[in-house]
Amino acid sequence: MRKIQMVVFDMDGTTICDEWAHMQAKASIIKSMGDNCTINLEDDIGRSNRKFWAKVLKNMGLEGDVEALVVRQFTEVLRLVRSTGQRESPGLKDLLKFCHDTGRKTALCTGSDEWFVTDVLEYLGIRDCYDVLITSEDAKNLKPAPDVYIAALKKAGISPEFAIGIEDSTSGCIAVHGSGMPCIGYLAGGENRQDLSAAEYRVNHMSEVIDLLRQIDPS
Repeated sequence: MRKIQMVVFDMDGTTICDEWAHMQAKASIIKSMGDNCTINLEDDIGRSNRKFWAKVLKNMGLEGDVEALVVRQFTEVLRLVRSTGQRESPGLKDLLKFCHDTGRKTALCTGSDEWFVTDVLEYLGIRDCYDVLITSEDAKNLKPAPDVYIAALKKAGISPEFAIGIEDSTSGCIAVHGSGMPCIGYLAGGENRQDLSAAEYRVNHMSEVIDLLRQIDPS
């Protein structure tokens, strides 16, 4: 039996390096609201967007519709991703193919909403590359809580010791570990500034995960 039977991917910043788009969208929306928000956008990478917007409204002393703000954010991110031609993380498709060719399941776990996730995956042409898809609708608590990862393991019928998670954020690493899985920190070629020191492994390129899996499960 393989030691790693499933590879679990985060989406934003891991499957696609779009955290810049999320931060740009948030900053643009905040500016349209009055531009007097003092929240550090990087502190909320990998965390609930709804909690972020609730915090923004409180910080600015405004009344507002959190759900509408989340939709505005995701809509703007999609526009930015498409207009710039942002693609999936380098080597991702090779890694997904390797997983399927070697009989490993794949899962995508994210705190983003299902409609947004589906649109991004269809844009990238990889919607059918994941055996399990877990979004904000599938978990009560989002990262750094482990709920989305626990849901993926349960849906796949795989114990955490036989799976591994790939994350780009500090809160994501906490969530992966909370589910019982080891974690691979994705450095995005050195462009990712999040603290991933808690991850058991760290890679700059998705193709490095293929080599890592071969080391863990030598044939």
